[in-house]
Amino acid sequence: MLKKLMLTLVVLAASTAIASANTLTIDGLVLPGNGTNVTLDRLGLINDGSFENGECDAGSSWTCYTNTSCLWIIDPLGVWGYPAYDGVLCGWLGGFCGDANSNAFCQDIFIDGTGISWYWMGYVADTVDGLDLMYISVDGVNTFEHYMVYPDDHTYGTWGQMLGTVTGVGGVHELCFGFTASTGANMLIDYIELFEGTGVMNTSFSSVKSLY
Repeated sequence: MLKKLMLTLVVLAASTAIASANTLTIDGLVLPGNGTNVTLDRLGLINDGSFENGECDAGSSWTCYTNTSCLWIIDPLGVWGYPAYDGVLCGWLGGFCGDANSNAFCQDIFIDGTGISWYWMGYVADTVDGLDLMYISVDGVNTFEHYMVYPDDHTYGTWGQMLGTVTGVGGVHELCFGFTASTGANMLIDYIELFEGTGVMNTSFSSVKSLY
């Protein structure tokens, strides 16, 4: 019975692959093609938008840049004491790893929506000087910038949603979520998705914090 069930599943998977030639990622996104060097994605959660494919250079769809040697796609439960917003893993911007950590998560995607949404949690000490910059860039040009401050952006334990806009709709562009560190503010990010229409750019994280 088990062999028959397994055979049925294999046949079903094979026929689905033949019919659509799609690849299902860990976070549930269906990609066109055979999954090799795919940069196009549908409207919705971008490829590995919830970071569930794992650490950079070990399966992640994100290219990671950092000035330290620490790993920054993590299960936050052990370090932060709170789970990821979606799934098990999320991206960690900023923080300390022997030095204030400046890092970025980037990938080339087909931008088919003009709005972008992501979830975030901030950890900011009262000694932070307000010079820790979180940004989103498209093709190297920042489309969103925010300096982390205490206590407004210290949302430790609470996930909030942010909305913004992107440029270059209809083409493949490099999208980056990045952090330029000064005194070591922190931000977790998770569940990044594109949507149709124009995102309402929030002027500060604290304005969103008050909604949650």
